[in-house]
Amino acid sequence: MANKFDYSSFRNYKFQDAIRPLGHFICKVILHTSYKGQENIPADKSPVIFCPNHISAKDPIVVAMGTKKRVHFMAKEELFKNPIVALLLKHNNSFPVSRGKMDVDAVKYSVELVNHGRDFGIFPEGTRSKDGKPKNGKNGAAYIAKKTGADIIPVAICKHNDGKKITVVYGKPIKNSELGFTESKSKSELNAATERIMNEITSLWEEELCK
Repeated sequence: MANKFDYSSFRNYKFQDAIRPLGHFICKVILHTSYKGQENIPADKSPVIFCPNHISAKDPIVVAMGTKKRVHFMAKEELFKNPIVALLLKHNNSFPVSRGKMDVDAVKYSVELVNHGRDFGIFPEGTRSKDGKPKNGKNGAAYIAKKTGADIIPVAICKHNDGKKITVVYGKPIKNSELGFTESKSKSELNAATERIMNEITSLWEEELCK
């Protein structure tokens, strides 16, 4: 459960590296996943925030396996009710978030995680899209970007052939300086940044002929 997760420790488990060969096999052979735009992922150690659209429970796997970075993903707290699943998620650098409300612990953890140099993944929509099309985003990703100064990597996840093939497209980084952040606490500023992020994701998705 979320309240049992240690939000005070910013560990960077190597388990994700250890299972990478298996992950690549699953993505390529079982999920028929192909990748585009991997050259847009910065090779330096500066942390970035990966922002994909959300279509299935497999999304964190297919996004993480397309990069050499260890990506720390938020995961809905319901998944952590099973102790075995919780252990696997934890060692795969995932952490719980309570949906439908402002989860202060998870948000603070996300900010500190990035500030500690960890690469972070968050689905701006906050939930899966039933028809696979990107929807309106929530302000979580923009808020964390504002608090950390990290750049955003927009990611489009596209299903083809009734879900029998997946394409993951990594877009060019959205520089933090391009998101219009100021010292203001205005929600409109976060709204505008969220709209920019979702527009980039949607453009990538449409370019891949997913519509």
